[in-house]
Amino acid sequence: MLAVQGDDHERQRSAAVSCGHDTLDILDSLKIDVLSGQVSRQKLVHLAALVKKPRDNFGDPTLMNVLDHIELRARVELAKMEQNRR
Repeated sequence: MLAVQGDDHERQRSAAVSCGHDTLDILDSLKIDVLSGQVSRQKLVHLAALVKKPRDNFGDPTLMNVLDHIELRARVELAKMEQNRR
């Protein structure tokens, strides 16, 4: 039973690390977009969806707070883009 729990924990950790790498990649790409003045709506949507994924396995309140802030910022930028389209 402990071996199964260990495997499950390792899979969760691996998924969290992969998600973290994906999030950092999108943030790096968005940084370049911001500097060039061409922020991609698609990247913002992808980022917001990525950080919104279930995070109950992280167990780190500081990390949860950071992810909440990233999601909020992405949603604010999307709302601003929508407002500017009107």
